[in-house]
Amino acid sequence: MTIENTIPNTTEQVPVMYVLIRDDMRYEHEAVQAGHAVAEYLMNHSTTYKGVKWDNGIMVYLSVKDEDMLHAYSHTLFMQGL
Repeated sequence: MTIENTIPNTTEQVPVMYVLIRDDMRYEHEAVQAGHAVAEYLMNHSTTYKGVKWDNGIMVYLSVKDEDMLHAYSHTLFMQGL
């Protein structure tokens, strides 16, 4: 699952993409899943968020405990409009 956001910078908005990774999988599976999540996001969404083009900006990987926690975050972010 990915979340696109921006963080303020003194000269410009720097785009940030957050990728939530399940911690209950082997490392090689985590890497593959993260890659698929980013690829799917970029195929299905605009690379521009709130007027700022992501353009291979900052990517942050965040660990979640398991699939249930991933769904909980997904629901929370959906309810917040992200």
